[in-house]
Amino acid sequence: MEKVQEELEEAKAEIEKLQCNLNYKECIINQLSSTNDAQRVENSEKLRNLEENKRAGVENGDNSPTERMLGGGDLVQELEDKTRKLEDEFKWKVEQFRHLEEAHEKLRDQLSSSRNEWDMEKSSLVDEISRLQTSLDDGQSVVEGLKSELAMVKQALENEESKRKRLEGEVSEMKMSLESGTNERWEGKMEMECSTAENGDEEIADLRHSLRVKEMEYKDVEYKAKKLEKENQEILASLKELQEAQIPRAVPTPSSWAKLRGKLKSLEQIHRDCAANLKAKEAEWRCQSEKLSRELNQCSSSLKIKDGAIEELKKELDDCNCNLTQLKMQNEELSLMLQLLRSEVSESECDKEGGLIHLMGQLEKAREEKLSMIKELEEATEKERQLRDELQQVNDVIDTIDSELTDVTNQGSELEYELQRWISLAERLKMQFDESQEIRKELEDSLIAQAQVEEMFNREAEEKDRRISNLEQQILLMDEEIRIGEDDEDQEYDDEVVGRDQDEESLHGTEDDDEDDRLHLDLLARELELAILAHITEERTRMHQQSLQEDGFYHENMRLDGLDGIDAMCSSKENADQQNWAMNKTVESTIDERSPFRVLN
Repeated sequence: MEKVQEELEEAKAEIEKLQCNLNYKECIINQLSSTNDAQRVENSEKLRNLEENKRAGVENGDNSPTERMLGGGDLVQELEDKTRKLEDEFKWKVEQFRHLEEAHEKLRDQLSSSRNEWDMEKSSLVDEISRLQTSLDDGQSVVEGLKSELAMVKQALENEESKRKRLEGEVSEMKMSLESGTNERWEGKMEMECSTAENGDEEIADLRHSLRVKEMEYKDVEYKAKKLEKENQEILASLKELQEAQIPRAVPTPSSWAKLRGKLKSLEQIHRDCAANLKAKEAEWRCQSEKLSRELNQCSSSLKIKDGAIEELKKELDDCNCNLTQLKMQNEELSLMLQLLRSEVSESECDKEGGLIHLMGQLEKAREEKLSMIKELEEATEKERQLRDELQQVNDVIDTIDSELTDVTNQGSELEYELQRWISLAERLKMQFDESQEIRKELEDSLIAQAQVEEMFNREAEEKDRRISNLEQQILLMDEEIRIGEDDEDQEYDDEVVGRDQDEESLHGTEDDDEDDRLHLDLLARELELAILAHITEERTRMHQQSLQEDGFYHENMRLDGLDGIDAMCSSKENADQQNWAMNKTVESTIDERSPFRVLN
């Protein structure tokens, strides 16, 4: 554009020089016309003096007739010669005037053709400028769409980053809790092993004592069973005797009946207690298995949700890459179109300058020929006035062309300003894309860490399953011991009941630990949601401040450039703010939908 401006300044300087030459030549024409008028006056005075002298000679009659004839013949001859010369000169000048008229018509035709060409070029330039303006508007709309999409992606990535940070904090806390729990368990195991190693002999002695006691009790039970068999035999014998004696309504002894009834009641009570205990344990095992299955389903559903979110983020990143490539292609096309437009403008200016120089040369030739005609012909003044009018028209045309060129240069400067804006915007988009790629890498790392945490949870669930299976085996062993020792006394039954109570307390302890873990996860989920809302509010305020700064920048540029359309710019910015508000709402809804803690809540 600097070259174009320099060429325009040179053209203006040449036009001013030509105008100065034209004024100088007009001054010369005026001087020649004044000299021609003076000569015409002198010639008319001479003719008038000759006629007066002739009249005076005729009236006086002083000269002889021969002298008068000779004098009159000489005068007539001179006059005839002068008239002949004047006629020849007049014919020659008429022919020159005809040639000048033909040249003038040719110049007029050339001027009209050049005007038509200029009009065609002007219309083509206007069409090209309108086409470039439409392409710029389309590119601006595409860039605005890409800006909104990038803002959405940036917001989503920031939200994911906040989630990642919260998850990292939770993972660190859980690691600390797991390390503390493992340390406590290890210490407990070591203490248990030490206590078992110390108390092993005592337990063996207790077991031997309990075996001896059980042997004694078994012997007592056998003795009692033999005694009961003897009593039954005696009762049967007494019944037979009573039947033989035919005593009606023979009733056995009340002591035997009371003993039998007490034994039957004790056996029935033991059976009922065993059945109730088995049912309670089966219900507890069933509840625990259902809870574990629910937890596994929740973990699998959360994993599926996270996989879907990762795939969506990958798709969005691919779309962003495609849009950025399209934007780069469009920017390259716009730069090529601007270069072509500049080259066409420079060529058209060169052609116009050449045509103007040629026309000015032809006009100067015409002026010289007219100056030669004006010296002796009165009619040349009218032609000279016509040429002045035509020159005024040419000057008007030159002024219009100059104004059009200034408009084209202004439009070119505006296009360069818009191009700089597009370039800066593309650089900003590239920087945002690089930031989004870095955030994507961080998200992938956080997802890997989250997968590791989930594997740790799965391991803990497997350990719990193993513990439950061990407890089930212990319960089965206890049931077998119960079946074997159904005939033992109440002391053995009480010992077994105490062991079962301890096992149940251990199971209740594990359930309480699970409840504490769930409550801890709920608290962490609530804290994460509060942090996300705080981050969203901060992002809104920052975006609002940024939009206000951009409004001030745009208003300042509009004031400096002296352009119109401030209201349109304000309305576009308000629309952009509304779009940002709607985008924030959609981001909040997506965050609430994709939150992995909604399942836990």
